Amino acid sequence: MYKRIRFFRAPLLVILSFLVVFSQIVWFSSTTYGAGSSWNTLNNPINNTSNQFLGMGYGNGVYVAVGSNGLIATSSDAAKWTTRSTNSTQNLNEVDYGNNVYVAAGAGGTILYSADAVTWNAAASNTSNQLFSVKFLNGSFWAVGASGIILKSSDGQSWTSIASGISNDLYNISYGNSKYVLGDANGKIYYSATGNPSTWGGGQQLNSSYYSSINFIGFLNNHFYAFDSSPILASYRSSDAVTWTSTPLAWQAFAGAYGNGLYVLYSNANTAFTSTDGVSWTERTTNYGNTMQAITFGNGKFVAAGNSGSIMYSLDGIEWTTVTPNITDTVYNNGLYVAVGYNNSATIGGTIFTSTDRVNWTSRITPTANGFSSIAYGNGTYVAVGSGGTIYVSSNATNWNLAASNTTSNLQGVQFVNNWFIAVGNSGTILTSSDGTAWTPAAITAGPAISTVLYSVAYGNGTYVAVGQGSRMAYSTDGLNWTASSLTGSSFIFRNVVYANNLFVAVGASGKIFTSSDGASSNWTSQDSTATGLLTGIAYGAGQFMVSGIGGKIVSSPDGASWTSEATNVAAFLTNVVYDGSRFLSLGYNFTTIEAAAVVPSPPLIVGNPSNATINEGGNATFTVAASNTNSYQWQVNTGAGFSNIVNSSTYSGATASTLTITGATVGMNGYQYRVIATGSTAPSAISTSATLTIKAPSIASTIMFKSNAGIAGNATVVSDGQGGSDDIPGFSLDFSAKAAVNPNKDLVLTYETPYPGTIGASGLSAGYEDNESQSIWTIKSRNSSQNFSLESIALIDSGNKDVKIGAFNDGVQVGDWVNLTISVDPWIFTFDHSNGLNFSFDNIDEIRIIPQDSEMWISINNVQIGDPVSTPAPSITSNPSNATINEGDNATFTVAASNASSYQWQVNMGAGFTNISDNTDYTGATTATLVIKSATEGMSGYQYRVVASGSTTPAATSNSATLTVIPMNVPLADFTNTSKTGTSATFTWSAATGATGLKIEQSPTGTNTWTTATTGVIATNATTATVTGLSAAAGYDFRLVVTGGANAGNSNVVNVTTNSVALIDFASTSKTGTSATFTWSAATGATSLKIEQSPTGANTWTTATTGVIATNATTA
Repeated sequence: MYKRIRFFRAPLLVILSFLVVFSQIVWFSSTTYGAGSSWNTLNNPINNTSNQFLGMGYGNGVYVAVGSNGLIATSSDAAKWTTRSTNSTQNLNEVDYGNNVYVAAGAGGTILYSADAVTWNAAASNTSNQLFSVKFLNGSFWAVGASGIILKSSDGQSWTSIASGISNDLYNISYGNSKYVLGDANGKIYYSATGNPSTWGGGQQLNSSYYSSINFIGFLNNHFYAFDSSPILASYRSSDAVTWTSTPLAWQAFAGAYGNGLYVLYSNANTAFTSTDGVSWTERTTNYGNTMQAITFGNGKFVAAGNSGSIMYSLDGIEWTTVTPNITDTVYNNGLYVAVGYNNSATIGGTIFTSTDRVNWTSRITPTANGFSSIAYGNGTYVAVGSGGTIYVSSNATNWNLAASNTTSNLQGVQFVNNWFIAVGNSGTILTSSDGTAWTPAAITAGPAISTVLYSVAYGNGTYVAVGQGSRMAYSTDGLNWTASSLTGSSFIFRNVVYANNLFVAVGASGKIFTSSDGASSNWTSQDSTATGLLTGIAYGAGQFMVSGIGGKIVSSPDGASWTSEATNVAAFLTNVVYDGSRFLSLGYNFTTIEAAAVVPSPPLIVGNPSNATINEGGNATFTVAASNTNSYQWQVNTGAGFSNIVNSSTYSGATASTLTITGATVGMNGYQYRVIATGSTAPSAISTSATLTIKAPSIASTIMFKSNAGIAGNATVVSDGQGGSDDIPGFSLDFSAKAAVNPNKDLVLTYETPYPGTIGASGLSAGYEDNESQSIWTIKSRNSSQNFSLESIALIDSGNKDVKIGAFNDGVQVGDWVNLTISVDPWIFTFDHSNGLNFSFDNIDEIRIIPQDSEMWISINNVQIGDPVSTPAPSITSNPSNATINEGDNATFTVAASNASSYQWQVNMGAGFTNISDNTDYTGATTATLVIKSATEGMSGYQYRVVASGSTTPAATSNSATLTVIPMNVPLADFTNTSKTGTSATFTWSAATGATGLKIEQSPTGTNTWTTATTGVIATNATTATVTGLSAAAGYDFRLVVTGGANAGNSNVVNVTTNSVALIDFASTSKTGTSATFTWSAATGATSLKIEQSPTGANTWTTATTGVIATNATTA
């Protein structure tokens, strides 16, 4: 199988296209991942305007492309390519395969060889001349180059110089029909039957009119073919390298190959020629903008490579597919990344790829010549749109079906917003669909018609907003009827728009970024993006807007106003950016792929709680909170029925700020509780402790003094402030009554009696004998059971010098013991106060009972003084629950202490707000002061718990939240698997290790259990694959993955691998006689037998040579 490659004349000319060529990426795998705000390349830019491929070869199932600056890339399928390290910066002009070795040659006499096309070593060429061609011909490698140099080698490592007798630079060498053929820089052809020194004849001019360099010589299907660089555009054909026949071509050809009965010549950008007979040529358009410098045929495919690192392949030599398509948009859903775009095939323009790891992508072929511009996901459906009104839908991103769009306009963008798919495109096209399959055109019902392009659409704040070229916009509240307008005061090309964090953000040409809170055309603010080129991609996540654009540009902002440029180290056009919940991923032209782990902010934290406030009725109050990692606030009030959100009004301002202001507080707001919910970019929100508002009523006397008034009837209600009025303490009153002891249902008449001289009061209320009934029982009681008082003093007058007992009650239950008083001093008056036995039992009560202890006595109450009305206090949290950290499967307890609480209700916040807990298999004590969590699971880690304590008085008290942290049980990985191996390396995969802080692979000789760290380079903690290098051929090893930290910490399962055998490539002749030859080689590791075979030169008929038995550790025979 032959391959033919065109090489440059000396010195090498690097031709830069006037097209803007961005960092073109050959699609390959990597295990480097981003951290923080650092962007890392997944598909590494090995090809750009300064790198180009110059040679292409195929052998042993591997395609190899070589080029400038030591560039080598390999592929097993011609679609996915991997760069290889060469430790060379010299241009490599050609590569070939033979005798189980790959050989590349280039500038400065550079020769590299490799047994597997992965690990490359330098060979000594003993020349500094540039080598323009290397071929495996007739059993040996041949390299030719500057000043007529010719080198020959049997193994690619040891080279011998052959005197050619030619002084011109030699650009090409080929072999066929028992003849070696050379082409030089002056357009001359040389040939030799043996290739030995002084045997090169010919030297005739290929084109007698011009001394133009030979671009290519190859032996294709029993004929030599040659092209030169002369203005006479032609293909030259010969069977013997002596007589040449020319066939005109429309363009200059650079490289040629033959396979599947077809000749293929590659010319300048976008042009190739094909022929079935090698004589008549048909011009083909490849629709690719780069000139191909080399082409090969292998494994049923033509593969071409050239300028700007471009690579294409074809099954038939006619339809070509670019290896590096341009990605225009990407969507992420539930672990799957789906990217859409276009390649440059004439018939298959649309491309769709899927990936689960962002490194390995699977092509999902769709039979469309139209490229895709955008993709969206919603309602279980993927929708991709593109040129010519193309719409494809899929439920799994693998199988795609064409949907009828009923338009031929190019569709530029699609989004799933507010339960609708909305697609926009050229000529103001707007389409809507609920399922992605049936589409309805929307109408511009107001404003000037839109004839330009609409690129993107977003939804927020109750409004759909579409943006496009020429500052054009369209708005809708229902998605069906739209109003057209333009950005006020500016001419701007909108390319994308998103609504996030209560803000519309639009990006576009010239690095412009505009923001708006409502999307109205008059309410957009221009922001300084720090960029100057086209911006097209935008996403929001982890509290950041991320924007991508031309030239590898990435800018970020936390608020849409302050933007920071981020380093990416790529120059490609990054067309889109997507957030997957933990990282940003940006893709673009030539499948450029970069990513950065999102810097996820910490959840909000209350660092300063609001304090209680006491103000006069009608005054103002403020409550202030201090919180970190917060971007919004919501104040709440508990008026007695639980907390509810506050909105700004005449009473409240700052309801969504860090400081809440209450204006003109009323006495009815006394006891209200206030708290704030602080929300940030990361859940959960933080809730402050509650603060209580106390309203002081208008000033009253320090005590309330009952004072009798003449003519008061029995069971009178009299409360006075000591100024003689009646019932003039708002909201508070006392009942005074006397009952007959033997008949509690009968009221005794309260009578007026003038007390004895010298008493402290004027007149008193008396009760006593009536109709020979027994003594009275006095009661002084609050009429409102929820309103208590404290006894300050009481003056009693007795007509019988007898004892009296007095007791305190609350809600009908006695508080403390009875107090016995003896009125034994003339004039039988006794004042009971704090100086003679009044104690705390008479504080915060609602009733006093006074009982004379003799049946023959009268008692009068002259004065009663009580303290200010006392309301039963509302519950108060005195000790909040504390955070708890436990192992998975253990129990946890949360305990609260509260005063004035009679009931409890525990609540849990699992991420969507607090809800009540009830006793079940997970919880006990849900309505007690202590909550017990039973056998906690890992999924409960991060749950927040709080308790609502209720009492007889509102409002209820809510504790601070406490967080449960569950440390998961370690489950080492058990799916560590070997996926491929060579003689010196082995590749492994495994599932992602949850929460890992470190990964490494260890190795041990099979069965020895002596573990050492394998050579892999740094393995990222979220990596799922790695390759171990530096292994010995045909050797047995045990491997295991060691995980540090997280749920999978520990050693994985052990995998046994025996590396492949590697054929020796240093077998060489060291001496010879007329009847014998001696050979040497390096020791063969683990060999079980050795023998030497021989064959007549070129016959390929091998028989065992006569050597005698060769020991398995021998190195000569």
